[in-house]
Amino acid sequence: MLLAATAVQAQIIREVDFTRSGGTALNKNTVGGFCPQKWLDASQIYSMTHVLSPLSMPFNCVNLPNIYEVHILSDGTWKDSSPSQKVIFDNMRAAGMGIHVKMEAIPKGSGIRGDADKTRRLFNSSYDAVKEFSGNADIYYEILNEPELSDLEWGYASFDAFWKDFKNAYIALAAKRTVTPRLKIGGPGFANTQWLIQFVNRLKLESVKLDFISFHYYLDWRDAQSLDQYNGQGAIDRMNSLVNGISSYKSIINPNLKLFCTEFNWTNGDGGLASGYCKVAQNGYKNCARSLEALKLIIDQLGAVDRFYWAQSVGQKNDFFTLENYDASSGKYAYRSGYYAHWMFNSMASTRRHFQSDSKIGGLASSNDDKHHVTVWNRSDLSQILKLNIKTPNASNTYSYRLHIIDASTFSFALGNNKMPHYTTGTLSNLGTIFLASEATAYIEILPGSMSRK
Repeated sequence: MLLAATAVQAQIIREVDFTRSGGTALNKNTVGGFCPQKWLDASQIYSMTHVLSPLSMPFNCVNLPNIYEVHILSDGTWKDSSPSQKVIFDNMRAAGMGIHVKMEAIPKGSGIRGDADKTRRLFNSSYDAVKEFSGNADIYYEILNEPELSDLEWGYASFDAFWKDFKNAYIALAAKRTVTPRLKIGGPGFANTQWLIQFVNRLKLESVKLDFISFHYYLDWRDAQSLDQYNGQGAIDRMNSLVNGISSYKSIINPNLKLFCTEFNWTNGDGGLASGYCKVAQNGYKNCARSLEALKLIIDQLGAVDRFYWAQSVGQKNDFFTLENYDASSGKYAYRSGYYAHWMFNSMASTRRHFQSDSKIGGLASSNDDKHHVTVWNRSDLSQILKLNIKTPNASNTYSYRLHIIDASTFSFALGNNKMPHYTTGTLSNLGTIFLASEATAYIEILPGSMSRK
């Protein structure tokens, strides 16, 4: 949306100089997705290729179904369901995504917890199926989930009870890894750090060689505050505590150990998933700016973490943490504005250029060859008028722009968005000021020559 300057705010000017040499990698391969199938109606498994391919995410995690006596038999054998998990793995590979699976929990009351033979059989049989479905792709297998949250269905009452199951699962998978090195083993998706030191000490004591250790983190970003009042210090502190906690293990057992954040997103802290704020903000246009802010935090300040999995990539109607929802009754997809944030991020060129972010405007700029991209978002609770002074490498060329705006006038989740956002085009020299409402986003593609108008 291009508007002349108004009295809303004084005009903000940003210089974007693509003529400068150098630049750093944008590190887009750091961020993938996560789909917990327990919140997905198995009878309505849909094409992840259709949903996720435009995002170009490099990997995606899925929870293997684990309902007792449906997917997990009494002797611990894992059983494929109908429709087959092969559908999901085929679609992931078709979308160019690496495969990460998780057995979130050994069901409580099943008689399998604490039983070494049954636990090993569960992880043996589930891996055999995943291997068959995954072709020649690398497989990351994550053992268990948030074990320290004892009151939840996947939690444990004590560390020792958790460790017994974790170790037996590891024994089963480690035997597979000796035959198939493309299998990578890790876990356990810690929700906090209360068991971290015990876990690391036990890994060292019993010479357990993991390929990755995983944890979860949700940014506490509340509705009462705007983006300029946030920082990522909590995430930075969590990362540093994990890096310090696993340092001795890396030096003694596995110097190539990776650190994965297998659930990452933003919420409001109090009330968690049940809070009204999550539903309002995730369904609105501000989800885009907040998702971009979180992605920028990842690449700027959380570099010691090797992978982040956006929770969640796909889901069903009213599952408000997802980037998109599938409505089984209509058979249509509804994209949240956070979907467009990941589309913008992954569509940007791979070489990052300088962009001045501050309390009012956040942004990323990148270029490759003669393709240039600028993504900006309003971090304040006031509307801003932005003027971009963009310098391109070849002054003799005519450049055009394609401008996408995500705000209340262009986005409404209730309308069932199922396509990429509308855009306008023009000659770069005629790019005027850009009006950005509070937490609105603009994405600009710049190419030599002319572009078609939509």
